Amino acid sequence: MDKYFEYKDKKAKFVVTRLKGHVALWWDHVQVERRKKDKPLIKSWDRMVARMKGKFLPKDYQLTLYKYMQNLKQKMMTLRDYTEEFYKVNL
Repeated sequence: MDKYFEYKDKKAKFVVTRLKGHVALWWDHVQVERRKKDKPLIKSWDRMVARMKGKFLPKDYQLTLYKYMQNLKQKMMTLRDYTEEFYKVNL
């Protein structure tokens, strides 16, 4: 998605339109609560990602990724598949 959008504020606007189910309800609630408290709505991509990570990623997510990366082995994967897997973990 980073490559597709040129400006960060456009990413956040687009992603909001694509949210579904529980996540969409949660996001609407976050914005409503901000309005009630006279706080500005979250419109920046970075703030949106930070809020979503705080809500939906487990507390030990970074540690889990680190352990996964440390134990990543090529085994039966092609070099291309192994490289893709490595980069997924490191993003």
